[in-house]
Amino acid sequence: MTSRDFIDPPSPETRPIEHARALNQQAKALSDQGRTQEALRIWEQIVDVYGEQTDPALAPEVAAALVAKGTALERSDQVDEALEAFRAARRHLSRQEVRDNSDWPSQLLAFALLREGFLLGRLSRAEEAIVAYEELVSRFRDHIDPTVSQYVSDALLSEAYWVAIAGDYERPMALYHKVIKRTRDSSCPRERAALVRALVNSGSTLKLLGRYDEAMLSFDEALETLKVTATDHGLEDELSATLFNRAVILKEWGRRSEAAAAFHDVAEQFASARDVEIQSRVVWAISSEASLLDEMDDPEAAILRFDDAVDLFGSSTDPRVEIHVAWALTNKGVVLSELSRHDEAVTTFSDCVLRYAHVDNASTLEAVARALLYKAMALDELGLESAANDVCQELKERFAGNPQPAIRTVLDEARDFRRRQSD
Repeated sequence: MTSRDFIDPPSPETRPIEHARALNQQAKALSDQGRTQEALRIWEQIVDVYGEQTDPALAPEVAAALVAKGTALERSDQVDEALEAFRAARRHLSRQEVRDNSDWPSQLLAFALLREGFLLGRLSRAEEAIVAYEELVSRFRDHIDPTVSQYVSDALLSEAYWVAIAGDYERPMALYHKVIKRTRDSSCPRERAALVRALVNSGSTLKLLGRYDEAMLSFDEALETLKVTATDHGLEDELSATLFNRAVILKEWGRRSEAAAAFHDVAEQFASARDVEIQSRVVWAISSEASLLDEMDDPEAAILRFDDAVDLFGSSTDPRVEIHVAWALTNKGVVLSELSRHDEAVTTFSDCVLRYAHVDNASTLEAVARALLYKAMALDELGLESAANDVCQELKERFAGNPQPAIRTVLDEARDFRRRQSD
C-alpha cells in the first residue's frame, strides 16, 4: 500500500473540514493500533492537501495533524523531526490568527510550545527552550481552559529548571511562586501535581541557599498536599525528594537522631523503587544514616548500614547510584580503621578501587582516590610500609593529570603522608 492510497479526494458533497477531521480520526485509530508509519503518512498528507488553504476552520485540523505527527516522532526518539513538526504546528496556527480564547486551538498551540521547549532542552539548546516556555506563559497565563492552564504551570516549572541549571537560583524561586499561586486552590489533580513539584523544587532551592527554615516549610506543605493528591501523577520522586531533603535539613540543624531516623524511613519506604533517581536517593539515605550512627558513637551499626548500601545497590552501573556506593565503601573503611580493624579496612578500600577506578564521574573518582590514600595509611598501621608506598605510587599514577581540585587535595595529602613516613 502506498501513501497515496490512504486519502481519497473529497467528493463534491464533502466539506474540506469534514474530510480533514475524518482523516485525523483515521490516523489516530491507526496510531492507537501501533501502526505508526501508516498514521504518519496520513498526517503528512493532511498537511500537504490542506496546509495552504486559507479557511480558518481548517487550521486546527492541520495543526492537530502536525502535533500528532510530532508526538509520534518524539516517541520514536526522532527529536529533530519532532521539533520541526511542533514548530510547524505553531507557525500554522499563528499564520491563521487563531484566537487565544478558543479552547481547542489554544490547547494545540500551548502543547506545541510546551513540547518545543522540552525537545530544545533535550538538544541542549536551553536558551531557545526558555524562549518557547516564556511565549507559552505570555500568551496563555490567564487562559481559563483547564488543559491550557496545566500547560502554563508545566512551562513555568520547566523554565525554572533550565534557569537553575544556568546557576541562577533567585529567578526560579519567582517562577515556583507563580506556580504555587496559580495552583494552590485548584482541585484539578494535574494542577495539584504541579503544586507539589513547585513546592518541592522551591524547598530544594531554598535548601541550596541555606534558608533551611523556609525550605522546611515548603517541604511540609508539599507533604500535606501529597496527602490529598491522587497518586497517579508520577509523584513518587517528589515524595522521596521531600522526605530526603527534610532529613538533610534535620542533619544540618544538628538533630542527628531525628535525621538518622528520617533517612532510615526514606530507605524503608522506597526500598523497592525502580526509578534510578529514587534508588540514588535511597542508597544516599542509607549511607547518610550510617555516617550519623558513627557520629553518635555506634560504629558497629554504621558498618552494618554501609554494608546494606553496598549489598542492595553494589550491582548498579548507573553513575547516580555508583557514586553513593563508592562513598559507602570508602566511609566504611574509615570507620573500620578508626576501630583499628585495619585488615578489614584494607579489603574494603580495595573493593572500592576495584569497582570504581574505571568510572568517569568526578565525585566517584574522589571516593576512589580517598580509598587509595586511606588504604595506604591502613597498610602503614599494619607495619607494611613498602606496600603502603606502592599504593601511594598507584594513587599518583592514576590521578597525576587529574585537574579536579578535590583530587589534587588528596594527592597533596598523600605527599604529606609519605613525607611523615620518611621522617
